[in-house]
Amino acid sequence: MKFGAIFTLALFAAFASAAPMPGGDKASDCASKKHLCTNKLYMAMMKAQCARTCGYH
Repeated sequence: MKFGAIFTLALFAAFASAAPMPGGDKASDCASKKHLCTNKLYMAMMKAQCARTCGYH
């Protein structure tokens, strides 16, 4: 559980520091994290950061 929380914080930090990308994604590494689009633990963050890649737009 502790590792999961640390991983989540690290992932969020990576998204937060990424420069906005044109076309709807705020993070630059959305393509590599596309598998998280349907993961219930990450869905809200993916909607906020990778809306276009995940098809939420």
